[in-house]
Amino acid sequence: MHPESRLTVLIAEDNLIPALEIEDIVRDLGCQVVGPVGKLSEVMKLIETTQFDAALLDVELKNGEKVYPAADLLRSRGIPFAFFTAYDREVLGPKYANDIVVEKPFLRAELEATFEPELAEVGATSGTPLKKGA
Repeated sequence: MHPESRLTVLIAEDNLIPALEIEDIVRDLGCQVVGPVGKLSEVMKLIETTQFDAALLDVELKNGEKVYPAADLLRSRGIPFAFFTAYDREVLGPKYANDIVVEKPFLRAELEATFEPELAEVGATSGTPLKKGA
Protein backbone atom coordinates (compact mmCIF):
# COMPACT_ATOMS: atom_id res chain seq x y z
CA MET A 1 0.00 0.00 0.00
CA HIS A 2 1.18 3.49 -0.81
CA PRO A 3 0.10 6.83 0.60
CA GLU A 4 -2.55 8.70 -1.36
CA SER A 5 -0.79 10.19 -4.36
CA ARG A 6 -3.48 12.52 -5.67
CA LEU A 7 -2.68 11.13 -9.11
CA THR A 8 -5.67 10.20 -11.21
CA VAL A 9 -5.36 7.52 -13.89
CA LEU A 10 -7.77 6.83 -16.75
CA ILE A 11 -8.12 3.11 -17.53
CA ALA A 12 -9.33 1.96 -20.96
CA GLU A 13 -9.79 -1.83 -20.98
CA ASP A 14 -12.72 -3.70 -22.50
CA ASN A 15 -12.28 -7.05 -20.72
CA LEU A 16 -13.82 -7.01 -17.25
CA ILE A 17 -11.34 -9.16 -15.33
CA PRO A 18 -8.16 -7.42 -16.55
CA ALA A 19 -9.91 -4.05 -16.08
CA LEU A 20 -10.65 -4.85 -12.45
CA GLU A 21 -7.12 -6.17 -11.86
CA ILE A 22 -5.60 -3.01 -13.33
CA GLU A 23 -7.94 -0.85 -11.29
CA ASP A 24 -6.99 -2.69 -8.07
CA ILE A 25 -3.28 -2.27 -8.74
CA VAL A 26 -3.61 1.43 -9.54
CA ARG A 27 -5.70 2.01 -6.41
CA ASP A 28 -3.18 0.02 -4.31
CA LEU A 29 -0.55 2.48 -5.54
CA GLY A 30 -2.60 5.27 -3.98
CA CYS A 31 -3.99 6.68 -7.21
CA GLN A 32 -7.53 7.65 -8.06
CA VAL A 33 -9.14 5.88 -11.03
CA VAL A 34 -11.29 7.12 -13.88
CA GLY A 35 -13.06 4.23 -15.58
CA PRO A 36 -12.42 1.60 -16.53
CA VAL A 37 -14.15 2.06 -19.88
CA GLY A 38 -14.14 -0.28 -22.86
CA LYS A 39 -15.28 1.73 -25.87
CA LEU A 40 -13.27 4.29 -27.81
CA SER A 41 -16.17 6.77 -27.67
CA GLU A 42 -16.17 6.50 -23.86
CA VAL A 43 -12.42 7.07 -23.68
CA MET A 44 -12.64 10.10 -25.96
CA LYS A 45 -15.51 11.58 -23.93
CA LEU A 46 -13.56 11.17 -20.68
CA ILE A 47 -10.49 12.82 -22.22
CA GLU A 48 -12.70 15.77 -23.20
CA THR A 49 -14.63 16.05 -19.92
CA THR A 50 -12.54 14.69 -17.05
CA GLN A 51 -9.30 15.72 -15.40
CA PHE A 52 -6.67 13.01 -14.92
CA ASP A 53 -2.89 12.78 -14.86
CA ALA A 54 -2.16 9.68 -16.94
CA ALA A 55 -3.84 6.88 -18.85
CA LEU A 56 -3.49 3.13 -19.27
CA LEU A 57 -4.83 2.11 -22.67
CA ASP A 58 -5.69 -1.31 -24.02
CA VAL A 59 -4.71 -1.18 -27.71
CA GLU A 60 -7.83 -3.02 -28.86
CA LEU A 61 -11.14 -2.08 -27.28
CA LYS A 62 -14.72 -3.32 -27.82
CA ASN A 63 -15.67 -4.36 -31.35
CA GLY A 64 -12.02 -4.28 -32.42
CA GLU A 65 -11.74 -0.50 -32.04
CA LYS A 66 -8.14 0.68 -31.83
CA VAL A 67 -7.30 3.15 -29.07
CA TYR A 68 -4.89 5.20 -31.22
CA PRO A 69 -7.14 8.28 -31.61
CA ALA A 70 -7.28 8.53 -27.82
CA ALA A 71 -3.50 8.13 -27.57
CA ASP A 72 -3.03 10.90 -30.14
CA LEU A 73 -5.36 13.21 -28.22
CA LEU A 74 -3.58 12.46 -24.94
CA ARG A 75 -0.22 13.16 -26.57
CA SER A 76 -1.48 16.48 -27.98
CA ARG A 77 -2.53 17.47 -24.45
CA GLY A 78 0.73 16.36 -22.85
CA ILE A 79 -0.93 13.62 -20.79
CA PRO A 80 1.32 10.56 -20.39
CA PHE A 81 -0.02 7.12 -21.22
CA ALA A 82 0.99 3.50 -21.51
CA PHE A 83 -0.42 0.83 -23.79
CA PHE A 84 -1.57 -2.64 -22.78
CA THR A 85 -1.43 -5.21 -25.53
CA ALA A 86 -1.18 -8.92 -26.22
CA TYR A 87 0.49 -8.04 -29.53
CA ASP A 88 4.19 -7.52 -30.16
CA ARG A 89 5.41 -3.94 -29.74
CA GLU A 90 6.14 -3.82 -33.48
CA VAL A 91 2.40 -3.97 -34.26
CA LEU A 92 2.08 -0.48 -32.79
CA GLY A 93 4.20 0.92 -35.61
CA PRO A 94 6.82 3.66 -35.60
CA LYS A 95 4.43 6.37 -34.39
CA TYR A 96 4.22 4.67 -30.99
CA ALA A 97 7.67 3.03 -30.92
CA ASN A 98 8.86 5.12 -27.97
CA ASP A 99 5.72 4.80 -25.88
CA ILE A 100 5.43 2.55 -22.86
CA VAL A 101 3.98 -0.88 -23.54
CA VAL A 102 2.91 -3.37 -20.88
CA GLU A 103 2.48 -6.76 -22.52
CA LYS A 104 -0.46 -8.98 -21.65
CA PRO A 105 -0.55 -11.10 -19.72
CA PHE A 106 1.33 -8.90 -17.28
CA LEU A 107 2.56 -9.44 -13.77
CA ARG A 108 1.45 -7.09 -11.02
CA ALA A 109 5.09 -6.09 -10.53
CA GLU A 110 5.35 -5.00 -14.18
CA LEU A 111 2.46 -2.58 -13.83
CA GLU A 112 3.70 -1.34 -10.47
CA ALA A 113 7.16 -0.75 -11.99
CA THR A 114 5.54 1.62 -14.48
CA PHE A 115 4.49 3.84 -11.55
CA GLU A 116 6.93 3.24 -8.69
CA PRO A 117 9.87 5.55 -9.55
CA GLU A 118 7.65 8.56 -10.11
CA LEU A 119 5.57 7.97 -7.01
CA ALA A 120 8.74 7.86 -4.94
CA GLU A 121 10.25 10.84 -6.75
CA VAL A 122 7.26 13.10 -6.16
CA GLY A 123 6.68 11.91 -2.63
CA ALA A 124 3.43 10.33 -3.76
CA THR A 125 1.79 13.72 -4.11
CA SER A 126 1.94 14.90 -7.72
CA GLY A 127 3.73 14.56 -11.04
CA THR A 128 3.77 12.31 -14.04
CA PRO A 129 3.22 8.70 -13.01
CA LEU A 130 4.60 6.93 -16.06
CA LYS A 131 8.21 6.30 -16.88
CA LYS A 132 9.54 6.50 -20.42
CA GLY A 133 11.33 3.88 -22.41
CA ALA A 134 9.92 0.72 -20.84
